[in-house]
Amino acid sequence: MTLADIMTNGRAMALPLVFEEFFDQQTPMMQPVGGMDRIAHALYEQVRPAVRLNSPITAIRRHGAGVRIEHGPGALALEADHCICALPLTMLQRIPNDFSAAKQAAIRDQPYMPSVKVGFESPRFWEEEGIYGGIGWTDQANENLLYPSGNFEADKGVLVGAYCAGWTGDNLDRFNAMSHEERFRVCRGVIERMHPGKSALLGKPITVAWGLPPRLST
Repeated sequence: MTLADIMTNGRAMALPLVFEEFFDQQTPMMQPVGGMDRIAHALYEQVRPAVRLNSPITAIRRHGAGVRIEHGPGALALEADHCICALPLTMLQRIPNDFSAAKQAAIRDQPYMPSVKVGFESPRFWEEEGIYGGIGWTDQANENLLYPSGNFEADKGVLVGAYCAGWTGDNLDRFNAMSHEERFRVCRGVIERMHPGKSALLGKPITVAWGLPPRLST
């Protein structure tokens, strides 16, 4: 294989070389014990009495000088002076509202990267190979593997078999369009190539395409 062959996909070559130079992607960066969602859970514990779970938003409306939030089940509503909305714009644009035309256009036209993730539960075979955290890059549709950065030497861990976001090529639309089983197959194949004989250890697969959530949100 020549250098020209290797450099055919410039993004697939360049990004892995400089990725950890980004200020928010450096190798030594740590995470909360139990994963990043522990931050959200910590905030939730501080406001638990005011939180309403299992109440998907069905509409956001003006109400005089304030706002009316309609939610379910049961077509309930909450009126307030202000609304701080943290919904992703791709979800917000599908919720009935009476925002101004300019605001609706801004929400609709904002560029969005519909990333896809795949994960497997597995014995931590990568640690037997001296891998403790980090990313394994590939030019295949899944784009990379993410090795767990905590709970080292435990019996099992979650191996992220794909964090596809168009990092290394034009894979995003193709990976989004795949069925769950097709994504699992692609990821298993890449893991088998990178860790021969280990794909059979992968279990409990799960995949989420962030650009394809349900219309209603809790």
